[in-house]
Amino acid sequence: MLPATKSARFPTLSLFLVRHAESQNNAINARYAAQAWEKYLRSPDPDLSAAGDAQIAKLEAFVRSSERLTAAALREAARAEHDNDSRFLFFSSPMRRALKTSSALAKGLSYAGVIVDPTCFEEGGCYHDHVDMSDMKGLARLEAMSDPELEQLKQATGQRTTFPGLTAADVLDPSTLSAHLNVTPETASFVKEVLPGMESGWYAAFDRCETRRECFARAKHFVDKVKAIAMADNADTVVLVSHGDLMDAMLKNLIGQADVEDRVLDNAIRFAHTNTGITRVEIGKNDGMAHVMVMNESTHLEATEHTGGEMLDGWGKWRQHAW
Repeated sequence: MLPATKSARFPTLSLFLVRHAESQNNAINARYAAQAWEKYLRSPDPDLSAAGDAQIAKLEAFVRSSERLTAAALREAARAEHDNDSRFLFFSSPMRRALKTSSALAKGLSYAGVIVDPTCFEEGGCYHDHVDMSDMKGLARLEAMSDPELEQLKQATGQRTTFPGLTAADVLDPSTLSAHLNVTPETASFVKEVLPGMESGWYAAFDRCETRRECFARAKHFVDKVKAIAMADNADTVVLVSHGDLMDAMLKNLIGQADVEDRVLDNAIRFAHTNTGITRVEIGKNDGMAHVMVMNESTHLEATEHTGGEMLDGWGKWRQHAW
């Protein structure tokens, strides 16, 4: 009989995909989508809702002290970074809801080296369907409206308008960023670097809403970048705080759906994440193979605190996006 031996663990890079906490747009869509008011009162780049603020506090505490495998792995990777900062890479979407979630996650990990990637925004981009109402306070305005005002809103017509979004200067200056995120300058001191493309705003180069195909191309770009980092052994851990639709596209890229030429396969499966849900994928450094180890970890939230994963009628909107 051959002696029992422990199999050698082949080297991998750990990719953590984290969805942002509940935004004001998420809250509007969840509560009022049937009346289609989200179309008119959505913000191009919304702040978090009250529930979202509570979620990031739970996320911060989770990664700081929980012994759950996901939290412990993130904490260990961030601690190892202090010895060699090239082994741990933390990316964030440039959108306010993701940046605010990143600030809490970074604080929980005692980490201040976040890299803002302007290509990791949510599908569609920075846009509004009724420019007169894009004051970044959609939910508060909606809840203050009377029934007659709501009926009038339903009859309103508007024109889709794009917005440039935050600039690199906005994000790199803690005082300016704190004002955008409604946090203290100390809390906003988590960004180390901004990748090229945000000089005039992360969506300044676009004059229309992004298509689903273009979102898939961005997702493929990021996945290919992470695989290249893994194959070159340039890091052991990559964290990305981003968005539900983009993370869905990234995971589909990882399992080979990057080159879908029609919507059949895209519509056949959905990788859904609750707000602040965490997915962990191990990517082989020898072959680039993706192993999905944890999907939508959200044990830091109580059942009543989960948002964003409900099977809402509004979820069908992504199927209707132009390819």
